[in-house]
Amino acid sequence: MITMMMKIVSILLLWLLFSSVCQASELDELSKKYSKIYIKNVEGRRLFRGIIKVESNDGKYIVGELDPSFGITQMKVSAVRDAARYFKIKIPESDDKIIWKLLKDKEFSIKLGAAYFGLLEKRFKGINDSKVVVIAYNEGAKSVKEKLKKQELSEVYLNKVLKATEEVYAKGGD
Repeated sequence: MITMMMKIVSILLLWLLFSSVCQASELDELSKKYSKIYIKNVEGRRLFRGIIKVESNDGKYIVGELDPSFGITQMKVSAVRDAARYFKIKIPESDDKIIWKLLKDKEFSIKLGAAYFGLLEKRFKGINDSKVVVIAYNEGAKSVKEKLKKQELSEVYLNKVLKATEEVYAKGGD
C-alpha cells in the first residue's frame, strides 16, 4: 500500500514538474513572438519576460490582488485600450468585462502586455532606458514621469523583475 502511494506521489510530482516546464516554455515562445513585434529595445524584450514571471508567477495567478488587473501580464483595461489604440489592435470597445475575459487567454494577455510595454517605450523615448519602462509598466507612466522629475523613482518592482528575468534565462528561456 505504501509503495503504491509513493508511486502515485512520484507520478504526480513528475506531472507537476513537466506541466510547469511546458507552461514556462509556452510563455517563453509567446513572449518572444510578441516582444519582437512590439518592443524595440532588446533589453526590454528580456525584461518583459521577467514581468510575466513577476506578475503571474508564470501563469499561476491571473487576477490582481490589489486592483482590477488581469491576465498573465496583469493589465488594467485602460492600459489594454491604450496599447490597442496605439498599435491598431482590434479589441471590443464597449464592455470591460469582455476584455477581462480575453485577458485570461495567455496569448491575448502577452500580446497586449508587449504592446503596452512598447507604447511605454515610446512615451519614455527621450530617456531610452528599459528599466524605467519596467517601473512605468507597474506604476503607470504619469506617476513615473512625476517621480523622475523629483528623482524619487522606486526600484523595488524593477529589482523583482531583474531577479525573475535572471531566473527565466538561467533555466534556458530565450
